Amino acid sequence: MATGIALLIANILAGSLWQLISPQVAFITGSVFAVVANAILLATRNNPQT
Repeated sequence: MATGIALLIANILAGSLWQLISPQVAFITGSVFAVVANAILLATRNNPQT
């Protein structure tokens, strides 16, 4: 359920950017979100150095 809601919001945002600004902005925004998500994952993972 949560994934479906997140995907709906993402699609609405991407479609709005695509139509209102340009397709390039929609792809750049997706890339920025992917980089931010990757940075959060790397910063919060447990990395035991035992």
